Amino acid sequence: MGNAQPFVSCAGGQPPDQKPSNIPQHEFLTQNQKLGAKSTWEFLCHTSTPTERGMRVFLRIFEIAPVTKTLFPFKDMPNEDLHRNSLFKGHATRFMKSVEFTMQNLDALDVIVNPTLVSIGNKHVHIKGFHPDYLDTFQTALIDIWDEDLGKKFSKETKEAWIKIFALITRKVFEGFQEETTRFRPPLPYEGKQNGVQSPEISANNNSCVSPDEMECELVNGDSNVVTLDA
Repeated sequence: MGNAQPFVSCAGGQPPDQKPSNIPQHEFLTQNQKLGAKSTWEFLCHTSTPTERGMRVFLRIFEIAPVTKTLFPFKDMPNEDLHRNSLFKGHATRFMKSVEFTMQNLDALDVIVNPTLVSIGNKHVHIKGFHPDYLDTFQTALIDIWDEDLGKKFSKETKEAWIKIFALITRKVFEGFQEETTRFRPPLPYEGKQNGVQSPEISANNNSCVSPDEMECELVNGDSNVVTLDA
């Protein structure tokens, strides 16, 4: 395989030490595509913070599909003021950390990345108003921002690599969404008393109306420890 290219985390330093494994290298990218994606990711990490780039991604999402903004508690705030909102900044940061996590574990997708993305998809079932079609908008916005920031570095082959990576992320989140949709059965709506019997109320613990910022994106590192992506 040649010399392995070191991964640079946007948070600085190297990723957590990972124990040797016999897991075969994932081949959904060609070797050149993988090198191109890793080198451009390193460039992106050195030219902006995850929060700054994540905010630009979300502003682009809101521009492409304004309805997506209604999912968030800052839905009534003008876009030009969102950079001062801590919830917006926190969500943008967590979103970019999921991209970083994927890049950090490109060679361990099946055992580390994919299950985590599916878990994130599970949680999106409980976001009131979320529709899986929005995942296409996320992918488009990411490509737009990468194109702006990478310029000539965003060659045809490198762009194809990132399209594959973003498609992997959205596909696995969608799989998790479908999985949880099949499993999840919401309680009957409250209809008051009928024939002297109290109808079941929606449980206070039912998370079907949570917002994206009330959820935690839990990522698993190489030592199988849970890492909570708080801003």
